Amino acid sequence: MEIISPYKVKKILFQRNYPGYLYRRELIDDSEYGGNGELEMICCYSTCTGHWIGNAKDARHLCKKYGVRNLQRISKYTYAPCSIGFNEQEQKWYGWSHRAIFGFGIGSKVDIGSCAYTPKDEADSIAHGIRFWSDEDRLNVRAGEITEEDGRRGVSIIWEYSKNIPNEKLREKISSVFWDFPDEYGRGEWIAETLEDAKQMAIDFANGIS
Repeated sequence: MEIISPYKVKKILFQRNYPGYLYRRELIDDSEYGGNGELEMICCYSTCTGHWIGNAKDARHLCKKYGVRNLQRISKYTYAPCSIGFNEQEQKWYGWSHRAIFGFGIGSKVDIGSCAYTPKDEADSIAHGIRFWSDEDRLNVRAGEITEEDGRRGVSIIWEYSKNIPNEKLREKISSVFWDFPDEYGRGEWIAETLEDAKQMAIDFANGIS
């Protein structure tokens, strides 16, 4: 199995296998980050995929507390850590980020407003953006024209701040944000019928919560 590190590993100083992950103490070349090129670091990797999990605390949290195995990176970037994995006993795929973790199995449902919700088309993405930015201090939240910004297709979400917002400088002012359309549309509201469906929900959750 190939170990895929986000760093330039000069030497493996120590390593040990634990259930679900490989623990390694490594000598890292950190010169491009302003170091002297001799940084000792603890890194852990999935024993199924070789993908980087993070530090020992992260690995124990996922593999011991949640019983996750087959940890995988879903980002195309090697510096990104694993963000999904499977619990065999529960028959659930878990998705996570530094903010939250959640498991999905057969019968799990994704509703509008959940972190695993992925719009099914352009109109649904606009409605999702309006919901996301709506709260008690943002009034008349609406969509502007569909445009492109930095090569990304999307829409401006516009609102007026309420007269009660704590920041007095914002009161009754108009503001907006560019809402990117996703690279790929999802299924909107749906129910997992297979473990592959549950895995997709975990991926969508990890992307939504990151």
